[in-house]
Amino acid sequence: VAANSDTVVTARQSVTLVPVGPIDGWYAYALDVRSRGFLLPTVAHLLEDPDSPVDINADPVRGVLIFKTTAHDLDRARDDIQIAA
Repeated sequence: VAANSDTVVTARQSVTLVPVGPIDGWYAYALDVRSRGFLLPTVAHLLEDPDSPVDINADPVRGVLIFKTTAHDLDRARDDIQIAA
């Protein structure tokens, strides 16, 4: 039995937000920007490009943004994620 199908690759990258500049001790944790329930979804919405194949979702519980895309090959999926990030 033979079947024709296209190869599809799904790439996913988790990104953590940190303050700009040198980190001074526990400064990032004092700001606690990653765990704020409204901040991460807002940043995800601002970064989302309607012309990009990359979906950006906020995960406030883990304090990360998740970039996810599907492409026909690994190189294209990786490039799409890198451009969006």
